[in-house]
Amino acid sequence: MKKVTCPRCGYEFEAEPEKTWTLTSLPDKQGNITVTVMGTFRCPSCGRSFRAAYAKYKTGSMTHGKSARDRLIEILNSYERISLDEISEKLGYSKQSIRKAIFNLLKQGLVKGRVEGDLWIRSS
Repeated sequence: MKKVTCPRCGYEFEAEPEKTWTLTSLPDKQGNITVTVMGTFRCPSCGRSFRAAYAKYKTGSMTHGKSARDRLIEILNSYERISLDEISEKLGYSKQSIRKAIFNLLKQGLVKGRVEGDLWIRSS
């Protein structure tokens, strides 16, 4: 149970979320990822439905040495084609997190290629 406050009426109550989903950050320099679990809540006083953070935690680095970001770049640059499932197994992160990280690396210009379905295809 999480204590939440309604943004409309200010009523404070404890509740489990009706629906949850996760937001993940890119790995920091130490390879840690912040995972935020969001949830929707319904105020028992005014009936308004709203979103709020339900939980937040930071994962530890999976290996010593290179950060997860550097390891991901290394993997993407060393394979012509590789499935996101394989990358996920190698790094120990969810396929959804890997997909988000790849799109951010593409946007930053650190890797060249594209994601087609669940497949990374490197371009020269």
